[in-house]
Amino acid sequence: MVEGYKWRQEQRQQELTVLAWSVAALMRQKKLPRLERLLKKGEGQKKTAEEARREWEELQKEFGL
Repeated sequence: MVEGYKWRQEQRQQELTVLAWSVAALMRQKKLPRLERLLKKGEGQKKTAEEARREWEELQKEFGL
């Protein structure tokens, strides 16, 4: 039970870290990506690891990272 709580806390910390990084990256942008792109319509659908990696790389290119 304690392991589950610890895992949830670690997951939450990772989520907050990604959120903070995303906000900082968006603040540096001259032109923001479309909101629909950020919200990723159809998010309920499962993506393969390759699709997720490709989307991540596209966002990095848009942010100039």
